[in-house]
Amino acid sequence: MAALTAGMVLAATAGCTSGADAFCEKLSASFELTELSDAIREQNLPAIERELSGFRELQQLAPEEIEASMAEVVDTTAEVVRSVTGASESGTNPGPVDLTSLNDQLAKIGPAAQKIETFADRNCTISLDR
Repeated sequence: MAALTAGMVLAATAGCTSGADAFCEKLSASFELTELSDAIREQNLPAIERELSGFRELQQLAPEEIEASMAEVVDTTAEVVRSVTGASESGTNPGPVDLTSLNDQLAKIGPAAQKIETFADRNCTISLDR
């Protein structure tokens, strides 16, 4: 699970600045993805979907500067979580998990996660740790 959240584990330090306040506030309140991690560990599919929906809400608040990066991270995270847990928006089982493919997907979001980290550090006064 650590690889899943590698780019998103943050340490909040203070309030937000600029027009990105709503994004910064939600990011600060939900950056650790604790509830999603708990839901995955417990195999609580409704809670997983609820938390992924909250992650999608954060994406929708993303400022234009990091909008594409947030979409990439959220889409990939949701796809990986659903693949690993068997959760699905349609309620159907997605089938066997291809771990090589999942690891490749996670590796590809590194640059996008870095853009989000940099934005948060500069604009939200949130320091990002790995």
